[in-house]
Amino acid sequence: GSKEAWAAGVFAPFFAGRRMHYRNKWYVDVDEAPLLFGLGIHGQYLFVDRGNRIVFAIMPSQALPLDATMISLTMRAVAEVRRALTVPG
Repeated sequence: GSKEAWAAGVFAPFFAGRRMHYRNKWYVDVDEAPLLFGLGIHGQYLFVDRGNRIVFAIMPSQALPLDATMISLTMRAVAEVRRALTVPG
C-alpha cells in the first residue's frame, strides 16, 4: 500500500492525478473520502464507500480492456453519485 509502489506500477497512469494505492485486491482512492473499489477489464467496477454506507456496481462492456478516458469519466461520475447520496453530517 505504499505511494512509491503505486507510482511505479502499471495502473498508476490510468488514475493520473489521484492519490491512490492498492492492497489485497482493492484499489483505494484516498482523495476526498476514502473509496475502495475492484476493477475488472472492459469497465466493470464494484465501489464501496464505507463511510457513507454506499455500495454500487457498474457492469458495462467497453471495447477496450482498459481505457484511461473511460476510467476518468467513471471516477468523476462516481464522485457525483457519492455527493448526491451523502447526507451532510
